[in-house]
Amino acid sequence: MFKYSIGLLLVILFSFKQAHSEQIGLFEDHKIRSYAPIKVGVKDMLFDVRVKGILELIKGQTSLTQLDDVYFRVYWYFPDRYKVVVEGLPEGFKVLRNNLKVIVKPYIDLIFSEEVITQFSRYPYVQDQKNKKSYIKKNNENEMGKVSIEFNGNGLLASISSSSRYSKVNTEFGYSKKSWSKGKFVTDTIKISEESKGIESVKDLDVSYGLFSGIGLPEKIKVSESFLRNEKVINENKLEINFTNYVLNSGKARNILQGKKQ
Repeated sequence: MFKYSIGLLLVILFSFKQAHSEQIGLFEDHKIRSYAPIKVGVKDMLFDVRVKGILELIKGQTSLTQLDDVYFRVYWYFPDRYKVVVEGLPEGFKVLRNNLKVIVKPYIDLIFSEEVITQFSRYPYVQDQKNKKSYIKKNNENEMGKVSIEFNGNGLLASISSSSRYSKVNTEFGYSKKSWSKGKFVTDTIKISEESKGIESVKDLDVSYGLFSGIGLPEKIKVSESFLRNEKVINENKLEINFTNYVLNSGKARNILQGKKQ
């Protein structure tokens, strides 16, 4: 049930990183009106990530049948530097550890990365004459793919669409204001649709939040994914990721990432 299209998320992240233009300030409203932990002073953070069913998955596919608990410890430091450590496994098992990290890392990138908009600001966009809320990326001479972005009525990023010779990907974002978000819009839902080689996949992410030390942070991500051929569902997957034990601005994550002893 954990065979997710990681490549798809990487495509979305790449598209997401390109969706900014300092030239025309497309993302100014989005940056001002959207919520992110970094905007309320979180610079150093460690937390645990647990994936529902992962223990059964490991026991069913390896010889490790005596495990009690397996989870991920994440060390994150401003602006986008982080490290994922698999806890609960015996020494060694490097390949297994790397494979397990692949399950959670795309979601950490997608939910916690604030810099994904700004670091590709050199890419210019032009307004779509057919839809004034949509903008199309200007391609270089050798670029064949197409990327377009669209904003909602609040100036927030509503969707990213990318297409190439072999596939089409569309990502939609949903927002709402929370009692703790100080008037900012929080990302609640993400829907990723891809068409490639006659197969359509639809991935829905539902993000719920909790208060930790008075700051709103992700508490759970529920993911459902369907694969369709000729509009008929041929496979379905579900994934539940829980975030716990947040420690904020203690300096521990920075020390770990800098290789300092605790």
